[in-house]
Amino acid sequence: MSASVVVGSLLAVVIAHSMLAQGQVRLTAAQAQMSAEQAVHRQLLAAVAEAENPAQIVREAKKLNLVPPTYVTQLPAVPLTTPIGQTTTPTTTPTGTSSSSSTATTSTAGPSAAAGR
Repeated sequence: MSASVVVGSLLAVVIAHSMLAQGQVRLTAAQAQMSAEQAVHRQLLAAVAEAENPAQIVREAKKLNLVPPTYVTQLPAVPLTTPIGQTTTPTTTPTGTSSSSSTATTSTAGPSAAAGR
């Protein structure tokens, strides 16, 4: 009977060691995958930082033949408490100047105008 206990104990140790080794292999594979994904993440962050660079944006705009606008339409701030049918009129000013004029209130816009807020 003691021989069967020893054999059973050794078998249990071998099985536990095998399970531990399998867990280590999975952990190593997961760490390698995480390392690769972190490298991709760093590359994407660098690409986003380059794309956000104002000089890069200007270069891309010039490639697309984009020019500064001749005038800018300032959209007024509309409080969330304004009813849907009531909107404010946007102010149009030439580029390079700022406008601090008040806006007039009209009631000719429908629900689609309010949805654009």
